[in-house]
Amino acid sequence: MGRPLRARRSATLSRAVAGGSGEIELKPQNPKTPTPKTCLLSPIS
Repeated sequence: MGRPLRARRSATLSRAVAGGSGEIELKPQNPKTPTPKTCLLSPIS
């Protein structure tokens, strides 16, 4: 049971390290999404 848990943690760490761009992509996607805060801050959308 400890192996699958470690594998999951390793995959998450690998994604953060190797696929760091994935995390960076998710961050800009949040402000890009039409959220109430973004609409109030940027009336362009």
